[in-house]
Amino acid sequence: MGRMGRETIHSGGNVLPVPVLFRAFLFLLLLSPALGGCAPRNMKETAQVSPDREQNQPASPSQSDASDHPVSEIIWTDEGTGGLLGELPDGQRALIEEYISRYYGALMTFEEPDFSDLFASDAGVWRNLHEQAMAYLIGLRSMQRTDLRLAGYRSELALEESAEISGDEENSRRITLMETSTQNFSEHPEVDSVLYGIRHTFDLVQENGRWLIKGHTQWDGIFWNMMRELGEDGLEERTDGEAYFAARRETLLEEAEAERALRLENGSGQDSLPAQRAEAEGSREEESAGAGQLMPYDGEAAASYGASFVGQRNADWWDYSRQGGNCQYFVSQCLYAGGIPMDVRGGAVWKWYGEAVNDLEEDRGCSASWINVDSFYQYVQENEGYGLAARTDGSYWEGDVGDVILMGPAHDLNHSVLISKVVQNAEGRTVDYLIHSNTSDVKDFPVSAYPNPRQVLVRILGWRTSGESD
Repeated sequence: MGRMGRETIHSGGNVLPVPVLFRAFLFLLLLSPALGGCAPRNMKETAQVSPDREQNQPASPSQSDASDHPVSEIIWTDEGTGGLLGELPDGQRALIEEYISRYYGALMTFEEPDFSDLFASDAGVWRNLHEQAMAYLIGLRSMQRTDLRLAGYRSELALEESAEISGDEENSRRITLMETSTQNFSEHPEVDSVLYGIRHTFDLVQENGRWLIKGHTQWDGIFWNMMRELGEDGLEERTDGEAYFAARRETLLEEAEAERALRLENGSGQDSLPAQRAEAEGSREEESAGAGQLMPYDGEAAASYGASFVGQRNADWWDYSRQGGNCQYFVSQCLYAGGIPMDVRGGAVWKWYGEAVNDLEEDRGCSASWINVDSFYQYVQENEGYGLAARTDGSYWEGDVGDVILMGPAHDLNHSVLISKVVQNAEGRTVDYLIHSNTSDVKDFPVSAYPNPRQVLVRILGWRTSGESD
């Protein structure tokens, strides 16, 4: 017995000044090292990738049916704020909308935006950060094998707080927003790729009667990667912001390109993968290192469970969102929902019976492998007895729905996601995956658009009823 099922796409009060804003941003990001942020529409049977796209040449938007393209829009919601949105002055609201519009507009055209007229005269380092972050994001998406330009988007903004800065209510304001971002990529415009919980904090000031951005933090992986090597208050201390962030962008893009090339090199068989892989499916038991009988894993059930708990949590389970991140805990739940049993036999354990961490072979507490990326990776590599059977040394491109991708910055792994759909070109070759994730929470998002360059496929084969270590 082997894998089951498959889904494939064919192509308030006083607040502190800006330096403290930066420190708070770093603190929030450290709570979740993954920081990458609508229900899916009906899937097409095929979404083709042109031969030119295989060589990183942008496809024309006219190649996709215009009816597939959703309208691009920014929506404000006042739900649960007690009418706070109504108190936001038009000038502040218009400024935020203009920033959001330029941000997504750049992701539709892959043309770097000019933010110079949106930032205050003394906020040059913040402007440098934002312009270089956009250049990084555009560069990252444009180097991929699929067309990751946006065909449309929906930005839903929930106003959480509006507060004066340092007692100057008339000329300065801190605006805190929570964004839900639905992005429709040109490669598969019928798919709603949703990022939840993107926190924005805008520090605004008035200059000559006009509201401008004094500082802005955006809780996502792009800004985290740009800023992670700055020390506390490092942004405010920089006098070489333009050169620093330009160099940082180049470093990140070089790392991303190196890891992308490595995946292609290590997955060289990808270019000869057939559209249907029935024979390969039948041989997965032979690939397993264990001697026990291999029982089936339902990847579709795992992905269906995952789709239900992105943007919200299952009340029957713990939530580690504020304790280092919920990503691996979420993936473990998905695997369990797909039929993989907990494992307390043979030394390598994978279990959850409660939040107290222990790796004992008994039905209590939780193992590190259930909640920690590194420990999970170690478990799937070492377990040869009862429980989860997986391989980590195959082609990156042999993944299927319900498989796991571990990722992180170059030379590290700190985030875990679940494949929800496989993206193939017209020849049936896998060119990308869509994934579900917690912290940050994303649904059906292209893994190639993730700002974590190192990515390792964990191919889930099923589970063993016995094995060498029993």
